[in-house]
Amino acid sequence: MVDGSLTANGGVYGGSADGCGSGSGGGIYVTCQTFGGAASGLLSVKGGDNTGARGGAGGGGRIAVDYETLAPGNAVRFNAQSGSGYYTQPRRAAAPGTLWLATRDLLQAGTIGDGRFMGVCFHAPGFDAWTVDELVVTNGAVILAADGFTLNVQGDLTVGDGGLLGIGAVSGDAHPALNCDGSLRVRDGGCLLVFGGRTNSAAKAVGAEVTVA
Repeated sequence: MVDGSLTANGGVYGGSADGCGSGSGGGIYVTCQTFGGAASGLLSVKGGDNTGARGGAGGGGRIAVDYETLAPGNAVRFNAQSGSGYYTQPRRAAAPGTLWLATRDLLQAGTIGDGRFMGVCFHAPGFDAWTVDELVVTNGAVILAADGFTLNVQGDLTVGDGGLLGIGAVSGDAHPALNCDGSLRVRDGGCLLVFGGRTNSAAKAVGAEVTVA
């Protein structure tokens, strides 16, 4: 049971030297029969912040939890955010880290929020497609990061304040898809990312597909 904090965060740089980088998040590997805990439980591999001159922040680290069963009422939180630094452009900013779970059961349909998943590229065995009735993402950041991931939302999809939803792998080979049969709303303070796959092949003319009925 995780009721406290287990951290392997990257080192913070606040010196005056020009161009120095901060540390990336480390790694946490947990293997157990039953995994659970309260909302006070946190596994964190956050990248280090950087307040130096032209210094890069640290990328998020790696979390893996290999369990047989989940305890009832599981509310453990996960943080693999990148740090903040001088560079904010997507091509130069630090990237979030990875969360691998033995099942996708902690990622429940309906609402992703309450700070449970912060800056995680989410992976679980065989989890490359997901169909939900509706989905709200707020106060959390999760990337459904399997290469070519397909998300089917049969109702409304809303990305609210403090929410980030990503679909697909960065520089992936396959082509992710988002299919929304209801309204697609990205509120002020929300962010939706769909990462295109490679297009230098005759097999596919687009990097990603977003369909809103």
